[in-house]
Amino acid sequence: MRFSRKSRAVLTIVALAGALVITGAGTAVAVATLKSGTSVTRTVISTENAATQHQNAAFVSIRTIRIYAPRGSHVLARFTAESACYGGSGWCSARILVDGVEADPVTGTDFAFDSTNSNQETNASWESHSMERARTVTFTGNHTITLQLAQVGAGVRHRIDDWALSGWAIAA
Repeated sequence: MRFSRKSRAVLTIVALAGALVITGAGTAVAVATLKSGTSVTRTVISTENAATQHQNAAFVSIRTIRIYAPRGSHVLARFTAESACYGGSGWCSARILVDGVEADPVTGTDFAFDSTNSNQETNASWESHSMERARTVTFTGNHTITLQLAQVGAGVRHRIDDWALSGWAIAA
């Protein structure tokens, strides 16, 4: 059976589209989430002005704060710091847990709070960085917000200074 040039082009496109659908089935898909509320019901803020050095491949807890929030509220947490990530090729990761569960967006060590810039940064490469995370709580009461840091890459070190960890309880 002979196909015209146009028919072959259509068959090729259909075959490629089918292959993309089949191979794409195992690919992770980005998911956007939306949380909205009516008012801030509580806030809590913890600050630190002493510099600390970190070099851990696994997440290590740096500070925990507590905030009261009713069931169904959104807890919003923000971490801001003077940061220097250096010594090796990699990055310095941060995450925020609410009640022991990573807040959204959940990224693990895939989130680079700061980077060594392929070993171009030094311990004096101070920069201001920040992140914000949110989680809807499932019970009424005090909720823990925990800041954790980890370093990704051999020899990567992280210096943080002059930082704040804050949390807001937002009525849904």
